[in-house]
Amino acid sequence: MFFAATAKELSLPNQSENPIERLSDAFEAGIQSVAAYARVQPGDKSLLDALIPAIDFIKSKRTKQYFTSQDWKDLALVTERAAQETQNFAPTVGRAAYT
Repeated sequence: MFFAATAKELSLPNQSENPIERLSDAFEAGIQSVAAYARVQPGDKSLLDALIPAIDFIKSKRTKQYFTSQDWKDLALVTERAAQETQNFAPTVGRAAYT
């Protein structure tokens, strides 16, 4: 679902020529799609809890034309940290909530 919505957004005409801006907008569309379909919110211990900080990082780079190798490393660290932080969340949705 996330990737389908992201791909759909990337395929739309008349988008910015800035690839970081396009990627940011596409990932935001993916997050909105998952949130609407699965009815999840940040803190529900879903994939959004790792994706939202990653997308926020990408959004912070919107004015750049490309990512440097350091940007990619920083993005990986942000995403890894966000995923690790979900370990302390109580699951409220999905299979984990029923076990």
